[in-house]
Amino acid sequence: MRPIFLRAVSGIGLLAALASPADAATFTFAPSAAVPTLGGGTFSADTIYYTNSLYAVVQPDTTFVAHRIMDVTGFSLNGITVNPIGFGSSYGLYIDDTDLGLSTPTSLRYTGGSIRILADPGNNNGAVTLSNSGIGFANGGPTGTADDVLLASGVELSGTASLDLAAGTRTTRLTDTYAAVASESGFFVAPESLGFIQFVNVSGIVALVNTPGQNGTTIQTFAGATGSAQFVPEPSSAGLLGIAALGLLWRTRRRSARSPSLSTPPQSPGTRASRNAKWSWGSSTCRCSQPSSNCLALVGLGNWHRWAQRPRAAASPFANGVTFLA
Repeated sequence: MRPIFLRAVSGIGLLAALASPADAATFTFAPSAAVPTLGGGTFSADTIYYTNSLYAVVQPDTTFVAHRIMDVTGFSLNGITVNPIGFGSSYGLYIDDTDLGLSTPTSLRYTGGSIRILADPGNNNGAVTLSNSGIGFANGGPTGTADDVLLASGVELSGTASLDLAAGTRTTRLTDTYAAVASESGFFVAPESLGFIQFVNVSGIVALVNTPGQNGTTIQTFAGATGSAQFVPEPSSAGLLGIAALGLLWRTRRRSARSPSLSTPPQSPGTRASRNAKWSWGSSTCRCSQPSSNCLALVGLGNWHRWAQRPRAAASPFANGVTFLA
């Protein structure tokens, strides 16, 4: 059995400093403007609260894919509880997240991931279910997850974690992009239909359960942890330059280690670019007829939303849980 995470190492540490929770922006959601409409009333808040449940598979080489569901439980504005009309009755909200990284008995490092922000019409999904075979909701039928509405999606920019032995807790901080689905832009009244969101998750150390899996893997699960999310402003120009420098360095190293390179999609003999070229960016795979015009070259964040909405090659390996993009 693999020991639980004991201490954490920054995944993409520089990015975590580009915005802080103190910079949280007031956001305004209009559930009635979703398609189909979710009913309820327009409301403003600056913090989202949720319960956090996780299912992860750690490979023998220490790489892991973690699928977490963050089921929204409430909102606040300047520390005062906000009770949106219709929330919890005519609709529910949740974030479906995947984290990629490396886990050892003494460290945790994030290398990427993605999120999806979804609405549950009628709030009929039921409780989050968790087992050694996957994670999902109790109601996966026509009135459950089958009719859920994808509001926005994005990619993970940074992830850090810390351990408080005295309190017996582990805290993870994740910064992601988000971009509204075109038909759902009306839901996001403010700040905008695309931007940045930060997640802070707190879980008890003893809550993480390790179970031996097949072929030397370890299944890690926990349920009932708490968390909060806040929308944050776009990083400053200096921050963007820092991201660009990191991207150029990382891209150069990747190009020297892999072929074909990101900037040169595979070529079919006797043709220009293969029209259905399959190539990789980090741990994700993209299939595009014209990859250079649809996928992100990380030399800045100008086109991150284009990458977030790129065509996907495959669904998550967690086939028995809530479907999400890997």
